[in-house]
Amino acid sequence: MSVYAKHLRDIIKETIKHPVHFNTPLAGFKVIVNAGNGSGGFFTWDVLDKLVADTSGSLNLEPDRLLPNYIPNPEDKIAMSVTRVAVLNHSADLGMVFDSDVDRSGVIDSTGNAINVDRLIALMLMIVLREHPEP
Repeated sequence: MSVYAKHLRDIIKETIKHPVHFNTPLAGFKVIVNAGNGSGGFFTWDVLDKLVADTSGSLNLEPDRLLPNYIPNPEDKIAMSVTRVAVLNHSADLGMVFDSDVDRSGVIDSTGNAINVDRLIALMLMIVLREHPEP
């Protein structure tokens, strides 16, 4: 996990390429992570926190195989609603909801709007096409 987390941090640092704070590019950025008691807590501790994002107010980071709160699923209305409230209450820049094995995520913007899966895929596609415009 430490190698994978470092790889994710390196991707973020290289993508942002902050001219002054290369190693701490998320300083001043507030992110609420809702790991749903699945395995996504690592992303908070080993990626975001090490890039100096403010993750206070994050939810359900400790893994618990009983999943005591709600289904860890970015399509679950309760998980998204709880995260939306946390984003608004903490004046966060972004909220992220992970499923239990962290292969899917949902996003809440700073105004509390959910970025649904289709819009999230379209956003990622725009980024990839900008970086790799040739067919």
